Amino acid sequence: MRKYIPVIILILSVACASPFDSRDSELPTTDQGTFIQPVSPQVVLLNLENSYKELIITNFIQSLDSSFYFIYDFVTGRPAEGDSGWSYTAELRLTESIFNSLQADTAGEIILSLTPLENQVDQSFDTTAVLYRSYDLTVIKTGNEDQIDTTEFLGTSIFTMIENDQGLWSLLRWEDQHQNTNIPNWADYKNGYR
Repeated sequence: MRKYIPVIILILSVACASPFDSRDSELPTTDQGTFIQPVSPQVVLLNLENSYKELIITNFIQSLDSSFYFIYDFVTGRPAEGDSGWSYTAELRLTESIFNSLQADTAGEIILSLTPLENQVDQSFDTTAVLYRSYDLTVIKTGNEDQIDTTEFLGTSIFTMIENDQGLWSLLRWEDQHQNTNIPNWADYKNGYR
């Protein structure tokens, strides 16, 4: 047995360059998409757009404050009593359902564009800001017999942002409104997942 020890040592030294070094960490298995450090309220909206475009829920979550609240108008129906919106947990659940549904559809995607309102200037305060945006949200899904189904949602959103102690911004309140009573808005789309 002693005569094999040098051979075993030789094999170990050739097979393992440095047996006592720690191994390198593995690369992430999924793409993390586009997320920019939210150093301004406008970057939060850019991250929101990118999370919808890329269907990445973790990037969406990072855009919301833990006290987040979503509020919507009632153009297309009568709301249940006391139902005017939802909180952080419900928003995450709805958005995750939306993203999962579109990821399961090979042709599914969301095209979102947020545009500043011409008649309403964004407001900035010490640690809060209010941004006014019109939006066009187009949802593309595969329908029956592989037909492509495209639905457009138009509206106006008022985004209230808050800055934390580290100078990073997040979305505190999102108010969604119809631009036209005949065209569904983003809240109508989200309500379909409630």
